[in-house]
Amino acid sequence: QAGDATFDTPESVKLKLPSASHIYDVRGEKYLGRRSSIEFVLDPWRPTLLTVSPRKLDDLNVAAKSTSLSAGEEIKLNISVGNNAQPGSRPTEAVHIGVTAPDGSRMYHYEQNILLSQPSVQHIVPLAVSDAKGDWTVTVTHPASGQSRKLVFSVTQ
Repeated sequence: QAGDATFDTPESVKLKLPSASHIYDVRGEKYLGRRSSIEFVLDPWRPTLLTVSPRKLDDLNVAAKSTSLSAGEEIKLNISVGNNAQPGSRPTEAVHIGVTAPDGSRMYHYEQNILLSQPSVQHIVPLAVSDAKGDWTVTVTHPASGQSRKLVFSVTQ
């Protein structure tokens, strides 16, 4: 038998939480607010991914001092997550760094997951002397909140 129709049909669900919490739709990349319950449709083939947190997750930012580089140089990224927590009480958070070449291809060898144990960290992406000239894109993603930020830099020579 191919499947059970009971489990093939989307279902409306109301999730009640023990206390009001900050809720994020990870796939939809949006903040849903501070709530004690949430209603959504549970799809059997596309899972709903939510982050439920006692604190509001801070905004993700990415910047670089220089966005015009030569092949073989390093791009120095400053990645920050605003600090709503008291100093010294900040939880460690993870972000994913992805890099896309000028032709749109993912550069898997530059991808990395890093931990942010401080509100701001510097991450270096070393470029090869053989890397293509043109506009590159760094995408930093905060999986818990679904936030994603892009930074474009140019390799000129």
